[in-house]
Amino acid sequence: MPVGKFYTPYNVLINGDFGIWQTGTSIAHSVGTSVYTADQWGMQSAGGEYAATVTRDTNAPTVAQAKKKMNFSHLVTTTTPETALATTDYLSIVQPMIGESLNKIAGNVITVSFWTYTNHAGTYCMFLSNGASTYRSYVETFACNAGVWERQNFIVEMDDLSNGTWNTTTGLGLLVGVTLSAGSTYDGTDKKWQTADYRSVNSCTNTFMTTASTTFAIAGAQLVNGAFEGNSEPKEYFRELEEAERFYQKSYNPTTDPGTVTDVGNYQWVDPVTAGRITVDFHRPLRAIPTMTWYSPATGASGKYENRTGATGDYDASTWAGSTGTGSSVMAPSTSGAANDFKGVHWVADARLTI
Repeated sequence: MPVGKFYTPYNVLINGDFGIWQTGTSIAHSVGTSVYTADQWGMQSAGGEYAATVTRDTNAPTVAQAKKKMNFSHLVTTTTPETALATTDYLSIVQPMIGESLNKIAGNVITVSFWTYTNHAGTYCMFLSNGASTYRSYVETFACNAGVWERQNFIVEMDDLSNGTWNTTTGLGLLVGVTLSAGSTYDGTDKKWQTADYRSVNSCTNTFMTTASTTFAIAGAQLVNGAFEGNSEPKEYFRELEEAERFYQKSYNPTTDPGTVTDVGNYQWVDPVTAGRITVDFHRPLRAIPTMTWYSPATGASGKYENRTGATGDYDASTWAGSTGTGSSVMAPSTSGAANDFKGVHWVADARLTI
């Protein structure tokens, strides 16, 4: 029987299968802070004492369920519950999308979907927000049963960007999120674009933060143009990594945490003087001028480079003022040893959006 071609939409989200965790596969999250977890994913929260651990987990939907292979999920585990949920408390899993991506979806019908697994059954919320001072947001509820992978699918008419403040260049364009708990300050109307900072509705369960040892995992997240219920176009690992590296790059292997003691990938040079500056080129252009962190390959200490001959040991490393662009940076080493000493350094270039 002949098989015809079919259209598979492109996933605007980066790292939707949670295969890339360049900063580590176990991240502590304290309430009141925003922290990146898997590449291009993070946690946002407000509250008193809540704390959680976010890990790359191997529990994921099966091929029979998802119609594709998923190796990992993004798992949130409560380690310290909130005593009581205040009106301004909230906990959300988010992906900040670059403004350029809005040009692909503005005014269109879009589909947001992901798989969920929790030990805390209830009603949760998916939300979209411009994340700007003049807010524009959309909220939609979904139900989760305990102990089972379930696909959540939302067909939304994307805002036409005529209300609120929207960034359509290299800043934060759209915040895509899943709210696990939220106080009444963040309650909006279900299935409606509103000019306020909403990420929940009052019908949500909102007891995830106040219950001990709760867990919530998501997998297979996607945002595509059109009303769609299948899987988006598959992205190979290297393609996902290329997209993620527009925001965050490092000299270490992708699976090696920054600060690891290793020579693999480090920049090495023979210093013709005692403190000669060196230029490191990034793998590809970054979204914006990054924040640079330098690491000693010998000890993993940050703000250091290693002198390997003569006066061996770690010495201070700093970024030469005004030297960093979107394609390279210059390290200014402190004086050490003698001319022609052999030196090495690891680097991280962080141009991620603020969440």
